Parts: sequence; C-alpha cells; structure tokens
Amino acid sequence: MSLSFFNPYLLFGLIGIGLPILIHLLSRKNVKVIEWGAMQFLELGQRTRRKYQLEHLLLLLLRILLISLICLALARPWLSGMLLFSPETKRDPRALVIVLDHSFSMDRRDLPQTPWIQAEAIVNQVMGDVRPGDQFYLLSAQDVPVPLLPGWTTEPDRISSALAEYPSPAGSSNLPLALVHALQQFQEVNQAQREILILTDNQTASWRVEDKKTWQRLENLFEITPNPPRLWSLPLTDFQSSETPVTNSGLEPPQLSREFVLRGRPVQIRTTARHWGTEPVTRTVHLSVDGQRLQQQTREITLSPDSSTSLSFDYVPTTEGSHLIQVEWEADNLPGDDRVQTVLNVRPQVTMLFIEKRTESDPTKSESFYLSAALSPPATAENQNLVQLSIQQEFPDEPDSC
Repeated sequence: MSLSFFNPYLLFGLIGIGLPILIHLLSRKNVKVIEWGAMQFLELGQRTRRKYQLEHLLLLLLRILLISLICLALARPWLSGMLLFSPETKRDPRALVIVLDHSFSMDRRDLPQTPWIQAEAIVNQVMGDVRPGDQFYLLSAQDVPVPLLPGWTTEPDRISSALAEYPSPAGSSNLPLALVHALQQFQEVNQAQREILILTDNQTASWRVEDKKTWQRLENLFEITPNPPRLWSLPLTDFQSSETPVTNSGLEPPQLSREFVLRGRPVQIRTTARHWGTEPVTRTVHLSVDGQRLQQQTREITLSPDSSTSLSFDYVPTTEGSHLIQVEWEADNLPGDDRVQTVLNVRPQVTMLFIEKRTESDPTKSESFYLSAALSPPATAENQNLVQLSIQQEFPDEPDSC
C-alpha cells in the first residue's frame, strides 16, 4: 500500500507553513521596556507566563496544521489498494470508464518508467478495489476510440488481461472524441455512481484544443445526460519530465503511387522522415515486404535539426494478393513512429466490364469498341492476359465476380 496524489504539484503550497513561523518569530523581537512606578503590581507570575507562551505555541501549531490540511486536501491523496475515488468507506456500485491515451508519447523511453506501464499499474490497482455490482469499460484513445473489450464487464481479470495483451502505444490520440464515446456508454448501465478515469501523459496534441466542434459536442452531451459521470484526469508524468524536450525522429505512414498494382508492375512507396531536436542525426532506413527486409532498398540518411526529407522506394511485386509494406529504422526514446506500415494489394489482371443495351454485328459500330481499344495495353508478351474485357447487356448482380 502506497500513498499517491492526484494533484501532487499543489503540495508546493506546504511552503506556506513558513508564514506562521515567520510571524511568530517576528512577534518575539526585542522591545524597549520603560519602567514606571506601578510596574510591580502588573508583573505576571511564572505560571501565567508559561500559560501565555503555551497559548502562542498552540496557535502557531494550529496555523501550520490548517495550511497543511488545505494543501493536502487540494492535492487529493489516495492509498493504492483502497477506495480510489469516493471518500466513503461504504459506497454504491459504480460504473467506471477507463480512457487510456494510446499516443506514441505514452511509450516514452527516457523516463524511469514509461507512462504506459504506469497506466497499466494504475488500472490493476483500480481492479483491486472491485465491489459487488461494479462495471468497467476499457477504452483506448486513438484517432478513433477503440474499446479493448466488447462492452461493459464485471470481471476485473478480463480488464487486466486485455490491457496486458494490447499493443504498445503508437500514432496519435484524440481524447475529446474518446470522452464523447465514453459518455455515450453510460446509456447501457444503471449504476448511480458513474466515473470516467483518463490516464494520459497530458500532451497538448492529444487534447485537440483546436477541435472546437468535438468539444462543443462533448459539452452538449454532458448537458443532456441524466446523472453525468465525474471526470478524473491522472497525469502520468511529473512537471519536470513533461517540460523536458525530447529528441525524436519519426516516419510518416507510407503512401503508394497506385491504389492497387498488377503483378510484375512497379509501384512507388513514399514516406517522409522528420527530426525534432537540436543536433543532426543519421538514420538507416529499411524497407520490408511481408517481414522480409529488402537489403537493396536500405539507405542511410542524415537529418538536420528540426527538418524533414522525402523518401521513395521502387518495388515490383511478383505474387498477387495482399502484402504488408513496412518502413522502419532503429528505435529511439519514442519508438511509436519508428516503424510505419501499409498494405499493398496486387492483382493478376485488370477486369473491365462494358454494359451495352444493343449488340452490333459489326464490332466497330459498337459503343465499346474504341473505348476498349484505348484502354487495352500494347499487344506484347509481357502484357498478355493483363487486361480482361467483357461486354454484357445488363449490369451483373455481383460486380466483383466479373
């Protein structure tokens, strides 16, 4: 069992306990004593002096205690393994949505412990305080919210297992959109105590401050929701770590020059490499297809501080079907953008279907004759069976079968 705080920065207010001490010391400064005739009748006895000093000391301690309690209350302490959110020893069953920031900064490796590992530990602590009737919903905040389980659950083991098996953070996060999704889930439960816990490293990009439309939608949803839940946001990095600039190099998702490609035809794979930092870096970029690294496509690039450069790879697929294209380099302190992927769909041939209401005995008089000639490749051995043309009078029930 350990003591933690939801707002640890407010503990700096404990510095204020020095004010009562300073006032006490200043009030004891030497003053000039003027003797006068009746002074002997006003002198305090030894017991009275001690009582007077004890009262001042107790007043000092009360002032210190008051400031300390205010700071501790604002910092909101809690004990792991005990009730996390509600101050009552006995509480009603609750419905809790846990929103996990899944942006790649949650896997920051230059900290003693990554924010994602901290989030896992907190979720497991919450699962240790399950009461009868509690329900949980686990949500990953990405560009589009992704539930880790199909709906609500009352089994804490399912939450822990789903989180342990989930991939490491990568990409970006949209926390306000995740909150909209989380708020909508309370329509399926009837617990009176409702809460949303947000576990994030508190990066500005994840909060999408510029997305006024989503924030307005969230505000409207709160206003029309009966018994809206309480929100808790628990930052997973301290102030010093969040303000420390991170040197990072990343790759953008690859783009293909064609939506689909034919077997034996070249396709170009393009991506952009970016570097954020004060010093230049040299990276070795690799291209892999279906897990096999293409050594002839490996190249070394040098990135200047706060710069970007475009990369392109030429690839000729030899087999049809779907292929996993991956561009990567060695991992840094933020590995979430050091490996990017896309899917390449390779077809054996192009199928073209022409719909004509009338058939002509002379093919040159049909409406599709010249169009099919224009779309056909040159008649060479390489282009043989590359394009399949067919003419029908009615549109087929299943176009993909043509």
